[in-house]
Order: sequence, then structure tokens, then C-alpha cells
Amino acid sequence: MKDRGIKSILAFVVIAYAISWAIWLTGIASIDGLVGINDGRFAGFLLAGSFGPTAAALIITGLAGGRAAVIGLLKRLILVKVNWRVYVAAFFLLPAIGLVFYLVLGISAKIALWKIAATMIALVPVNALMGGIIFGVGPLGEELGWRGFLQSRLQDRLRSVPSAIIIGLVWACWHFPAFRFADFRNGLSWSQFVVLYPISTILIAFIMGHLWRWSNGSLFIAMFFHAVLNTSAVNLMRDNWWDFGDLTALQIYLIILAIFVLTACATELASRTLFRESAGIRP
Repeated sequence: MKDRGIKSILAFVVIAYAISWAIWLTGIASIDGLVGINDGRFAGFLLAGSFGPTAAALIITGLAGGRAAVIGLLKRLILVKVNWRVYVAAFFLLPAIGLVFYLVLGISAKIALWKIAATMIALVPVNALMGGIIFGVGPLGEELGWRGFLQSRLQDRLRSVPSAIIIGLVWACWHFPAFRFADFRNGLSWSQFVVLYPISTILIAFIMGHLWRWSNGSLFIAMFFHAVLNTSAVNLMRDNWWDFGDLTALQIYLIILAIFVLTACATELASRTLFRESAGIRP
């Protein structure tokens, strides 16, 4: 098996889906009356299934490159020595754009704005670590696969936009078993969500592709941004924080997508200016 060949990429996707879906569907089938993804009875299945991409990445990397390749991939988890501007972008760019965009749109806060700013911006590294990585689901189980394996192979073959489209679609469809849960869809109908969710993952994959290149392939940065993404999205949709008035769930989701678009544009601009000389990653 050639490490960077199409076959290894397809094998990774199949194995990641097989592991995750087998675990999630087992939980869905075995738990009576399961109606929400946040049901405590499903928590173990949800967490275990989230490690499908990591398991697939380790399996394919090991088969293709042996022990040395696996160790090289795992070392990216502790790659923390990167340009300080990468940390600023990873931690603060998305929540800052989200907060400012809400203010521009006139979405008023139900609690003191300084408390929201402190939580979403000043305390974002702590919240991302605790709420997104240690006690959350996603960053720790997914990023070694999506960025560590898939991103690193596609970016040698494709430009940033087509790479983001492929990764975003693979990433979105991997979540398909969770589409049945209304709380995962954030109030959207199934038909609305199946269209809009892939757009969100493509945009995020585009942003994370830039972070991956700027950080020389740091999985540490990738996991933390994924955690920042998750916590920021939750905070921006809290109806006990924000007065959404007559806005529907669809309109709120479209606003979140607009924030992702603005963040993607900001990273593209930064890539052409602040990070212009960043090199491609060849793990």
C-alpha cells in the first residue's frame, strides 16, 4: 500500500466510518427510548465512536509506514512550538468574529456583555481545554484522522479549496448517524440540516487547513481549534445568553455559517499576508 496513494485514503475513510458507525449504531439500537444525542446512556458510545478516525489513521499509517510513521504522527500531538500568531488565530479569531458579528447585527445579550466576552474570548483556552477536549467529544478522537492523516495527504495533491471540500464532505457524512437526533441538528429539520451542515464542515476544514499549514502540521493546534469551534458554537447559540427575538432556528444557523465564512476569509487574508511564507507540510 502506497502511503500517499488514493487507496490508502479510501481505506482510511472506510475504516473510520466502519468503526464509528458500528459503535454508534450499536448504541442507538440497544438503548430504548433514545431521542437525544446528549442522553447520558449514549455518552459512552458517542465518545468511543468519536475515535474512529484516530484508529483508522493509526492503522493505515502503521500498515504503510510501520512503527516509525506511527510515532511520527503521534509526535504531532505535542508539536507546540509554533509561531505565536498561530495561537492567536486558533484561540481568538473565531469567537472574536462571532461576538463582533452579533453586535453588528444587533443581537442583544441577556446577561452582562463583559461576562460573555470573558467566557468566549479571555477564557477561551481554558474553556477549550476543559469543555472541548477533556470533557468534550470530538477534538481528541477526530483530529489525528481528519488533519493528521487526511489533510496531510490531500494538501500534497490538491489546493486548499478542493482539499477543504473533500475533507468537509467526508467529515460531515461521518456524522450521519447523529443526524437522527433533533438536538444535534440544533432545531433544524432533517432536510435543512443535511444541506447546511456539510457547508459548515467545508468552511471549517478550509480554516483548519490554513492552521495546519501555518503550524507545520501541529495536531495540538488542530485539537485546540476544534475545541474552540465547539465551545464557541454552543455559546453563540445559547438562548439564555442572547435575545434572538423572532429569529428562527434556520436563521440563527445561517448567522453561524456567516461567521464561519468571515473567519474563512480572515484566514485566507492572513495566509496571503502574515503567513505568506509558511511552507507545506510533508509528514
